[in-house]
Amino acid sequence: MLSVQNACLGVAEVPRLLAAAARGVPPGSASHLRDLRLAGAFREWQAPHASPRFLRALRRLGPLRSLRLDYPALSDATLRMLAENCSGHLQQLAVTVRDTDYRQHAISDDAWATLVAACPRVQVALNVGKSDLP
Repeated sequence: MLSVQNACLGVAEVPRLLAAAARGVPPGSASHLRDLRLAGAFREWQAPHASPRFLRALRRLGPLRSLRLDYPALSDATLRMLAENCSGHLQQLAVTVRDTDYRQHAISDDAWATLVAACPRVQVALNVGKSDLP
């Protein structure tokens, strides 16, 4: 498990941490990361959404079983990457929605269907949280 929960890091720092965690683990190795907690990892105004750098860093971690992140870090591209990279492995996707989330984007039904088809045992939890900002 790797937890960067509530770290409030910049959008470039989290992918660097994820890349460092992936370094040294051979592709397909049984020792890959299984549980990743990113809820609150990014400063609220710097969520990665569909950042290619963020998606590459997630992909390098190998198939996850559990992922926790904030809604602004979720996108159609993120769900499709998870479907491709975590096929059959992802069992839990926990998404935190805060009252101050500025990104008012919708995730397409197609992206959700792609994830569910690839990971039929996935359970999605939506958590409503308050901002830590005053």
